[in-house]
Order: sequence, then structure tokens, then C-alpha cells
Amino acid sequence: MQDDPRLTAKEICADYKISPNTLYRLINKGLIPRGEPAGIRAVRWRKSVIEKAFLSIGRAA
Repeated sequence: MQDDPRLTAKEICADYKISPNTLYRLINKGLIPRGEPAGIRAVRWRKSVIEKAFLSIGRAA
């Protein structure tokens, strides 16, 4: 099984060249799923889930 790294919001924004506001706007519209808890206040997204979400909305890294 391949390791599926977990990304922070900051890493996603850097990879896809979007602002944090844009990322959270896409999440609120339901175009990107909400992240998984990774601690008390930390949230992470699986890289494969993010790649699939951005491909479905027509953006690739």
C-alpha cells in the first residue's frame, strides 16, 4: 500500500497557488471535502483526496 501524505491548508495553497480564503471558499461550497482532524486544532487533507477534488473542478497542480 502506498503512503498517502496528509497536507496542511498552507501546503495545499502553495501547491495549487491559491489563497487560504479561496481554499475555504471551495470547502464551504462543497467542492473540496473538509479535512480530517489531526489533533486538537489541526486539520489535514489526504493528498489523493485533494488531487481528485481539484481535478474534478478543473485545476491541476
